[in-house]
Amino acid sequence: EYMGTPQVPSCSPARFGNARPGEEDPGRAPEAKSTLLPNEDSQRPPHACQNARGIQSRSRKLRAQGGWPRPPLNYCILISLALSSSVESSLTVQEIYKFTRHHFPFFRTAPEGWKNTVRHNLCFSSSFEKTTDFVCLEGNRKSRLWKLTTEGRRKFQEEAQALPEDMMALVYQSMDKPELMRSLFGL
Repeated sequence: EYMGTPQVPSCSPARFGNARPGEEDPGRAPEAKSTLLPNEDSQRPPHACQNARGIQSRSRKLRAQGGWPRPPLNYCILISLALSSSVESSLTVQEIYKFTRHHFPFFRTAPEGWKNTVRHNLCFSSSFEKTTDFVCLEGNRKSRLWKLTTEGRRKFQEEAQALPEDMMALVYQSMDKPELMRSLFGL
């Protein structure tokens, strides 16, 4: 589910953005064609490192222009980061958005479609579940809390430990406070 396997993972986002066919939607998760984990014999395909170098170069250019690179993580991992980092291990959807924008500035200016993808992943991935608890928000509006399932927590820990070094370098570049990366990922 977290790994970008050739099959459609159960937490892969639906197409929500406004991108035309063949264009990348900046509010969408990366396609499953690039894996987050090394292949079975622990060797990345030769193009993986070349692609990472190209992304790093574009990341530097974006930051120099005042923009931030998109984190090379799928939405399940981003949501899992938020939930596992919370004191109570549960958050409202709005708190997940806030965490994501705070740690990954790309989402501060990204088209709003990424929020739809977060909600979609929360609802349709077996890694997350609604709690029976509600939180009263402003105007007495109640909001449900979400948490990681036991299986979701296991998958997140497994994936965080297995992220290749070049992928971690890209995550580091996309973070507002990269010094927090190791603690957020539990490394």
